[in-house]
Amino acid sequence: GEADENGATGRAIDPGYSASDAHIVETGPDGEPRFTLRAASIRQDPSSLEVNLERLSMQVQDDGAAPWTVTAATGRMPEDATQIDLAGDVRVAGQLGEARPAANSRGSSTRRPARGGEPLEIRTEALRYEFGPARVSTDADVTLRLTGKWLSARGLDANLKQRQVRLESKVHGRFLP
Repeated sequence: GEADENGATGRAIDPGYSASDAHIVETGPDGEPRFTLRAASIRQDPSSLEVNLERLSMQVQDDGAAPWTVTAATGRMPEDATQIDLAGDVRVAGQLGEARPAANSRGSSTRRPARGGEPLEIRTEALRYEFGPARVSTDADVTLRLTGKWLSARGLDANLKQRQVRLESKVHGRFLP
């Protein structure tokens, strides 16, 4: 079209996309859910193509092991959707421990946490979740709650697939009988 006095061509700007009360499921090669994401709102920025999420909750399932639940006030995901940066009352809940094979009702092998896998909750104000490796990391202050124990630290790197957590610095803890 013709340009107006400000140089605009009159073409509509792509507004990206938005959704309210969204529910997204990504499946693995076996057709089983790898993760489920729920958000009160999802909006794509039309210029950067970043996706902004509000009041989100993710259930992350891998290899049939016990799921991890990740919640946050907000999230920001780049166009390639390889990671999500979470902010505001971020919580990651799951179980520590080795994953081990177990037969399901159909007779095929699945993976589940070893008996006695300890419940774990990670709390922080900012966290990056990388989808491929199921890795979470932060340089912010974190609190870990385990049965009868809590640990606080500055910085964390955790591999949710391997169910391993590493605290970076300023580690303090309390262990109750």
